[in-house]
Amino acid sequence: MFCPKCGTELNGTPSFCPECGADLRDKPVYTVNTEERKDTYAGDYSYSGGYKVNINERSIGLNIFLSIITCGIYGIVWFVQLVDDLNAACGKTDEKGGGIVFLLSLITCGIYSLVWMYQAGEKVNAVRAKNCEAPDTILPILYLVLNFFGLGIVSICLIQSELNKVAAVRR
Repeated sequence: MFCPKCGTELNGTPSFCPECGADLRDKPVYTVNTEERKDTYAGDYSYSGGYKVNINERSIGLNIFLSIITCGIYGIVWFVQLVDDLNAACGKTDEKGGGIVFLLSLITCGIYSLVWMYQAGEKVNAVRAKNCEAPDTILPILYLVLNFFGLGIVSICLIQSELNKVAAVRR
C-alpha cells in the first residue's frame, strides 16, 4: 500500500504515514497489482494515476529560458533539483543528491552523467510503476544516448515531464 499524500510504500496498515505524517485513518490508500498492471484501490480511489509525491511541478519552458539567459547557471540549479525530486519520487532518498551527481559529473568530465542518465531512466520507470503506468524499457537507453550526443537537456526535459505528472500541488 502507498500513502495517498506522499506515495511512500506502507508496511501493514499504519494510522500515520512514517514519511510525511499524514493521517491515514479513514483515508483511502491504494495498492498496485504490478503483475497484471491493474489497480486495486481501497477507499475513494477509482482511477489510475493516483500516485503523488511532495515535490514541486516545474515549468519546462521557463527552466529552459532561465538557463539560456543565465548562460547555463540556472540549468545547474534545475539539474540539482531534478535529481533530488527524482530520488524522492521513486522513494530512494538515500541515493546521491543533486549536488553530488553534478560534482561527480563535473570531475569526471561528463562520464558520470552518462551513468546517472541510465539510472534516471530506471528511476522514471519505478515512478511510472508506482503511478500504475507501464514502464518504458527504452527510457534508460534513450536518456543515455541523448546525453552521449550532447542532448542532455532533452533528457532533463523528458524527466521533468514525468516528474510533473506525479508532483503534488504545493503552491
